[in-house]
Amino acid sequence: MYRGDQVVEIRVHGVSGTPPEKVLGEEPLDPQVAGDDEARFFRRRSEVVASGRRPRTVEALHWGRFTSGSPSRALWLVMVPFALVNLARYTLLLPRAGNMSRAGTVADGVLRLLGLVLTLMLTATVAYVSLEVVVNQCLGKEACVRDNRWLAFLDGRGAGLPVLLGVVPLGLLIVMLWWFGRMSFLHDPPGEDGPWQRPTGDFGDPAFWHSSPKAPVLRAMHVAASCVLTGILAAGALDRVLSALLAVPGVLLLLVLAVVVVIGPDSEYVGDVNDPLRVPEPLRRLRWACVVYAVIAVGATVVLLWKVPPAGDRRLGFEVATNFLAVAALGSLVVLVVCCWSLKRSKTGKAFFTPPAPFRPMFRGYAAVVIAVVGTTLATGFSGGLAFWTANFIGKPVVDGEAPAEVVSCRCAEATIELSTSYWTAALLWGALLVALVLGLGGLLAWQRVKWRRDKLPEEVEGDYPGSAPSARTTGKVVNRWRWALLKYRYHWGLGMLALLGGALVAVNGVIVLIRMFPKWRSRPPFWLDGAFSTFGQLGAWVASATLAGLLFIGLRSWQGQKMRTAVGVVWDLIAFWPRLAHPICPPPYGGRTALLLKRRVEHLVSKDKVEVVVLSGHSQGSVVCTAVVRLIGPDRRSKVRLVTYGSQLQWAFARLFPTYMGYAEMKEMYAELRGRWRNIHRWTDPLGGPVLTWPASGAEPHPTISTWTLLAKGAHDIRFVDPVTVGGDEAVTPRSAMRGHSGYYLDPRFDDQVADLVEQPPAT
Repeated sequence: MYRGDQVVEIRVHGVSGTPPEKVLGEEPLDPQVAGDDEARFFRRRSEVVASGRRPRTVEALHWGRFTSGSPSRALWLVMVPFALVNLARYTLLLPRAGNMSRAGTVADGVLRLLGLVLTLMLTATVAYVSLEVVVNQCLGKEACVRDNRWLAFLDGRGAGLPVLLGVVPLGLLIVMLWWFGRMSFLHDPPGEDGPWQRPTGDFGDPAFWHSSPKAPVLRAMHVAASCVLTGILAAGALDRVLSALLAVPGVLLLLVLAVVVVIGPDSEYVGDVNDPLRVPEPLRRLRWACVVYAVIAVGATVVLLWKVPPAGDRRLGFEVATNFLAVAALGSLVVLVVCCWSLKRSKTGKAFFTPPAPFRPMFRGYAAVVIAVVGTTLATGFSGGLAFWTANFIGKPVVDGEAPAEVVSCRCAEATIELSTSYWTAALLWGALLVALVLGLGGLLAWQRVKWRRDKLPEEVEGDYPGSAPSARTTGKVVNRWRWALLKYRYHWGLGMLALLGGALVAVNGVIVLIRMFPKWRSRPPFWLDGAFSTFGQLGAWVASATLAGLLFIGLRSWQGQKMRTAVGVVWDLIAFWPRLAHPICPPPYGGRTALLLKRRVEHLVSKDKVEVVVLSGHSQGSVVCTAVVRLIGPDRRSKVRLVTYGSQLQWAFARLFPTYMGYAEMKEMYAELRGRWRNIHRWTDPLGGPVLTWPASGAEPHPTISTWTLLAKGAHDIRFVDPVTVGGDEAVTPRSAMRGHSGYYLDPRFDDQVADLVEQPPAT
């Protein structure tokens, strides 16, 4: 039992999953004092005493198993296009209270529609590879079967059995989508679920951290849409009359599903977040109707083609489907741009641009467009790369409807595989994207290096160590770490450049495939695939495939090594923290599980153990979790809470990307609720963390050479730690300490003093 006057500090690590013994600075550990097998609270055996102040007990919340420790994380990274669409929803400039405006409602629906388009794009690509490239074209050509002996057992059989086997990968994909969609959380949040208090969601609402009211419906509709598209594309193997008869009801079902997704009705059921019965009864019937349609369409096709030999010619259904999805993605992004423009010009939107520059919305209010474009670009590239290399593996890829002129070298001398225009142009434009991106980033880096030569950082570094002049070599190392760490204020430039080039890719691809839908233009040779242009197609296919393989590699490496987990941490923070609201098939959110468990621990300490002061001590993403807990706990308990953040991205990343949830107004409100008892600690060598409660008076980006700073509120404390703590000349007696950058804040000698000062700090008036 704790003493009544005891102070408890709860340290919350970031996504790197720092072991609790390192967080507490003590090992071996005593058994955990609270939590469960996944989120564990450990307590330091000895109390911490700083400068004769009151002793405090230190606990560590270890929640690293939510974001690390499983190879399934690699598979979720492959679905990053879906996660980016979901992330884009939270960057919209929406009102904090009241109903959403018409533009906000439309933007919300458009993002859900774009998410459905990307799901169908994945389904269409798998169907194209299995049913069109392998089953229809390769089996219909003697040379292709001869060169691909693994298909020999199907040689001479009717087209029915190959179609049935070609549907198997689609069935596995649908099962995967259904299963991943049911994984609402890696681990269920504690407490009871309920309806959201606000349409947009709120950090202070426990229901926000439990689940999205739209997620069950979206999951069911995405799976149903994949089933319908599978039936339509399978039926495309029949003659035009039968194919049209089977396709018409499928198209109508897709339209109904699209309307349901755009409207996004809330589920009426609350309870177990993994209960599939959360979908309302009418929509469950619609889902089963789609499944039945897919079974009938596939079954009829298999039966009617059981003894019919493969044709080997291209089917128009795939061309229409893939091209239509490319155009639909472009149209959704155009509408989203208009919605963001309208939101920015609204009264609510203008209010987001009144705070100081370091807190204003990123990308001038178009962050949702930027992130959605990047997601669409990745999805387009992955689709094009998969189709291209499958065709290249079994034959010679050529553009659809053209003579079998060699476009890329291939081991097959005779067999040609005609690819849809959307896949060709996607691969080609990805090659151009790579060249432009490399040149653009190279130019930005060269410009930045020119600026570095004119800065005065060496003088600032020497000023940090007045009693011990660092050597020129040491100064140079520290200056380089400062310069590279300050690039975090330029990260969005690289993302913006990728979005700009990717947007051009999506736009050009959409226009080209739209033109190619008309028979007049389909008969003309596509000049962009001739001669030197084909090199970009090969390059783009390589880049898209390498990107997909790279995501798998990074995911597996992040499971095995802590350094890679830290490097991937920023992306994982953003895509896995938020509830599913725009796309139901993205990494299960961990934010609710962590925040609600920490809330319960704080309430237990204050109510049951009668602890006088609880210090929430959050590092990196842990600082975001701690701020959520501050909003979740009631005013009566909040008076006993103190907050210290370090290595935090709250100002430069979260406040700007998510102004509705973590913007300037929310931070000032939380500072007032804590009555000023919040301190932030940062280092100039930290590539992820930075100032939170202060910013340059000039409105410029934070920089070591700026002398005049503005406070979030009167008395705000933003403390900078010197890194390294000690330096010396070449013959210095004082031992040098290593630069810690983003880690080891609690190992700094000043850390305990800052926490002790915060505990004794009187409330602001």
